Amino acid sequence: MRQVFLSKSGQILVEEAPAPDPGPGEALIDVAFSLISTGTETSSVATAKADLRERITRAVRLAKLGAQRLQERGLEETLRKARVREGISAPMGYSVAGIVRAVGGEIADLAPGQRVAAAGSAYAHHAEVVAVPRNLVVPVPEGVALRDASFATVGAIALQGVRRAMPQVGETAVVIGLGLVGQLTVQILAAAGCRVIGVDPRSDRVDLARGGPGGLVAGSGPDVAEVERVVAEATGGLGADVVLLCAGTASSDPANTALRVVRQRGRVVVVGAVGMELAREPFYRKEVEFTISCSYGPGRYDPTYEEGGIDYPAGFVRWTENRNLAGFLDLVARRRVDPASLLAAEHEIGEAAEAFRKAKEQIGSGVAVVLRYPAGTDRGQRTVTRRPVPSRQAGKGPVGVAVIGAGGFAASTLLPAIRALEGFALRTVVTRSSASAARVAQEFDAAQASTDAAAALADPSVEAVVIATRHDLHAPLALEALAAGKHVFLEKPMGLSREQIDGLRDAARASDRIFTVGYNRRYAPLVLRARDALRAAGGCAVADYRVNAGFTPPGHWTLDPNVGGGRIVGEACHMLDLLAFLLGPEVLSFGCEAIPSSDPSAPSPQDFAVSLRFRDPSGSVNLASLLYTARGGKDLPKERIEIHAGRGSLVLDDFSRLSSYGLSVKDSELRRPDKGHRDEMRLFLEAIEGRKSVLLGVDEAWQAADLALRIDAALRGRLERKASAGALHASSSNSEDGVVPPAY
Repeated sequence: MRQVFLSKSGQILVEEAPAPDPGPGEALIDVAFSLISTGTETSSVATAKADLRERITRAVRLAKLGAQRLQERGLEETLRKARVREGISAPMGYSVAGIVRAVGGEIADLAPGQRVAAAGSAYAHHAEVVAVPRNLVVPVPEGVALRDASFATVGAIALQGVRRAMPQVGETAVVIGLGLVGQLTVQILAAAGCRVIGVDPRSDRVDLARGGPGGLVAGSGPDVAEVERVVAEATGGLGADVVLLCAGTASSDPANTALRVVRQRGRVVVVGAVGMELAREPFYRKEVEFTISCSYGPGRYDPTYEEGGIDYPAGFVRWTENRNLAGFLDLVARRRVDPASLLAAEHEIGEAAEAFRKAKEQIGSGVAVVLRYPAGTDRGQRTVTRRPVPSRQAGKGPVGVAVIGAGGFAASTLLPAIRALEGFALRTVVTRSSASAARVAQEFDAAQASTDAAAALADPSVEAVVIATRHDLHAPLALEALAAGKHVFLEKPMGLSREQIDGLRDAARASDRIFTVGYNRRYAPLVLRARDALRAAGGCAVADYRVNAGFTPPGHWTLDPNVGGGRIVGEACHMLDLLAFLLGPEVLSFGCEAIPSSDPSAPSPQDFAVSLRFRDPSGSVNLASLLYTARGGKDLPKERIEIHAGRGSLVLDDFSRLSSYGLSVKDSELRRPDKGHRDEMRLFLEAIEGRKSVLLGVDEAWQAADLALRIDAALRGRLERKASAGALHASSSNSEDGVVPPAY
């Protein structure tokens, strides 16, 4: 299918992308029309007529980005990013209308063939096919053209602004800024029985608003004196009852103009992005109610509503973003609002660059530009082949690899590590998002972009699979990959339950394929130096490991026990594996305590301390403490490990500096932190090729996952039983819930 993207240099691209597959609670939609937002979407688009200030601003931004990437990623990665500057950067679009092609599970009130409108910057893109969560989809009423229905998202923004203004029949409302949102706001206010005054620098925009449904009682340019005069004449000197700011400008002039023309105890609502350095005197003297309207309405930015499909009861939240979408389309159906009157241009998707140019330059008296999608095209292909994908013959040539799950971590860390190895050939990039698959495949020159993991696993040119999806899919996908005869590199965690990790361990043991989990810290060069020094020192060791993990907001998927597993299972398994690597491998016992989570939906704590006893191959018993916190300062480095043995000490700071005190290892400092990602990928390749490798095996990987699950269960169990306490103690020493038996 075709999809519209923004390039890294601000150009509009139309590229082939794999079609999405509807997940549970999602509708798959064949798009007929999509609306270009003439404000939000065009702000990042470069034009041939860009002025000197815009060009300088863009150059400075790119220079700063390059310098930051050079420091963080090195010259090779910076140059690679620079080479793909004209490639895909981001998908565009958030307001579409079309026909339902299919629905995922949990949707019973939509059916294939139904006409719908859909919203969402993460879903309703300018693309031939989109998959959108149910709460962002509404049926289109009979008699409403799909082209008009494609205005629903922007219409919901205008409608929510009007709701925040709480207009009364007969009141006078001033709309400052008569772009697309402002024009729709004028029409909605008129439908609500208000007398509307429009303000805009362009007289043709004022004329457009005057000619729409309901019209204007008066219009004005932006001059403050003129606006004051027009409002005074229209209201008999009373002033406006309500002012809605629909302009898009960094200037605070529109907001202060609103304060001057609104009546005493009137209302000002910010709908657009305007400066808000407010003059206190009129604000104070008039006791103005100053509020902000948030996008499409209640539910916006709430993942449980938008992605989880949890609606707000109408008796408590009458107008959600879904009900605002439907409410706008109802106004269109009753001819109280006329989107067609605002249309400046309509273009076929292949002409998207020209359409965005017109929207950016605001050519003509209209304020809306739509893209049209021809019917009958083949849109359903979930894998797009970018170049030939030959299979490796007789074990010769590079190993074909598929990456399933190419989010931020995979794109910034794992894929560069794969690309750096000549022994790998990147066959396929698979993600749930069509846009992400197309972007990452282009950036890393994958042969295919896909949204179909099953197809990648069935591909004979794919010998190895790297899995970096959300955590709940790790174990199921790894089992499928092993069953398909693929070598498996599985990002942590190994699984979210005992059944998952035990089942995966058994499957990996029974397979003749290479299987490993991405506990990369054990491969970090400074970690290896520290381990060698500890072995040379001999005897018992004591370690202290502090992790300044940073705060994760409630509702984030990593905290969901069914999706991310929480911070112990989802991330602290990394630290537990590293301690076992340095001091173990045998875990004798553990003790733990935590501060309870304040989020009832995420019972696993974000702040905890664990004490551990290990036994190393020499028989020495070693002690470790792990302090993991989300409460630390942002400027404090994330990880610090202190190890004391043989009357000497080692301090490892953020995997970039190793300091030695009395042990036979030199102080070392790297230019950039190295957590071992490239070395673990190299060892994975060597193991596949049959070379001798120290790659982590399934039993050690299982041990770290098993220990994380036990600690998480111990902490949660005690916190649940003693929820009224502050920090609770849960310890074990050869007790049933604390002792972790050896993995082998």
